[in-house]
This record gives sequence, C-alpha cells and structure tokens, in this order.
Amino acid sequence: RAAGRRRSGTPQPQWGDNVVVGDFSRRRRAPARTTGTGDGDGTPPRDGADRGQILRSGDGSWAGDQVIAAVAARADAGRMTRGRNYYRDGNVVSLGMDLNCVAAEVTGSQREPFSVDMRWQPLADRHRAFLEAEFSGDPSHLRLLLAGREPGPEVVALLLRPDQLVDSWCTCPDHGPMCKHRVAVAYALADHLTTDPTAVLTWRGFDTPAVPVSYTHLRAHETSL
Repeated sequence: RAAGRRRSGTPQPQWGDNVVVGDFSRRRRAPARTTGTGDGDGTPPRDGADRGQILRSGDGSWAGDQVIAAVAARADAGRMTRGRNYYRDGNVVSLGMDLNCVAAEVTGSQREPFSVDMRWQPLADRHRAFLEAEFSGDPSHLRLLLAGREPGPEVVALLLRPDQLVDSWCTCPDHGPMCKHRVAVAYALADHLTTDPTAVLTWRGFDTPAVPVSYTHLRAHETSL
C-alpha cells in the first residue's frame, strides 16, 4: 500500500481473489484537472445521467440502504453529497468484493486514483447457521431479499447493519473519519447489491450453491399456495 495512507482501526486485511463487479479501465490513471467543482478537489463536472438504481428515488434495495446508512453515520452532509456525485460521475473506476470486504479505486485530484478499502464485521458461525435455518424455515425472508425489500426482523438483526462497518481506509489526504471517496465506493456497492440482490448473501459468507437451492425451495413453496 502507498505510504502516507490515512487509516483507522485494526491493521489492513490481506486481500484474496476479489470478485470484480466493476472495472472502468478507460478512466484509470486520469490526469489531474485544474477546473474546480466546488468541493475543492480540482475535478471538473461531467455530463450524464445518474448512474445505477441506488441513485434513483425509491429504487434502492434494503441491503443497499444499509450500506449507505453505514457511511452516513460517519460522514457529514457535504462529504455525502460529494461522494454521491463522484459515483454518479463515474469516478469509481474499479470495484472488487471479497468476503465482507470491498476494494476500489476512485479518481480525484491527483494523477493516480485513490485506493479505498472497507471492511464489515464477519458473521459468527452461530449467526450464519441461525440465518440459514431462517431462510429454509421461512421462505418470505428470501422472497423479500430477492425483491430488494427488508426481510423479517430476525434476519435484519444479523445479516447486515450499519454498525457492522468496522473499518475503512483511503489513500487520500482527507483527515475526516469518512471521506467522499469512501462514500462514492459505498454508493457503488449499494448499487451492486440493488442490481443483484443475491450478492449480499454470498458477500456475507453464505455458500454460493445454497442460494439457488433456497430459491428453488421458495418457488416450490409459492407454487403450492
């Protein structure tokens, strides 16, 4: 990692083979600009519609909302707005997901993109077993998740909460607890979880084969009603 990175909390985790969900390499290594946007980072505004479902009113999923709430609890209104605009304008040039973790690159005022890492608290084995039993015993939880809606309170209490964001890093010089680059990455992650509602299950540690099996069980249950 680059020297001088601002960080908080425990030592940075070692990354495994990330599952890349976005890689806009045409924007990688963009030169620094001198025209301002009003947020002091020297990046000019760009034309274009809002990116992703999470930016359209009413289209965010429950899982995506939990991610945004996690950064909103740590960022002021200005950083939230600038981070949202960064994602809207395509400054998140790569996004990779590992178990409970996200790694990304975000272009800004410097020639090289800033690197961002974010880590959520892993589920305890007993909590994962409890949730698996809930999904099997009550198909409505999975039906709601697949629709992007909030599942039952038993699942909400464990699967993904704002306070489970336990650590984050960025190579930018912002001294605050949550910079606009991390906010932009949160919007990218939230958009991915909205576009693919099953992603929150695999990202939180459930075996990939268990997802279609549970979905098949759900469909069979609904057909029998």
